[in-house]
Amino acid sequence: MDFAGSVFLISVAVDNFLTTLENGAHYIRIARGIRDELEEAAEALEVSLSTVDGAVAEHIAGTADVAARVREGMTIIRILDGIAKNVYYATPANSPRR
Repeated sequence: MDFAGSVFLISVAVDNFLTTLENGAHYIRIARGIRDELEEAAEALEVSLSTVDGAVAEHIAGTADVAARVREGMTIIRILDGIAKNVYYATPANSPRR
């Protein structure tokens, strides 16, 4: 092989190498784009999950608050019932001891 043939083969090899680098860079750009999209999707998922967790926590807290209010109301009803019975039976006309 003569000098010109060697130079031609080297130029072809360099051209193939540069094409491979360009293609590789293109694939790297695509991969980076996909990675960025996946990171954005992951962040959106985390935000939605934290929102759901917060809503569930609020629901549980609200349910516990309602249960506490019901217990408080039942205690008040027992107290008022006792007071009303005492007042009712303290009236001579309503006394069971007549």
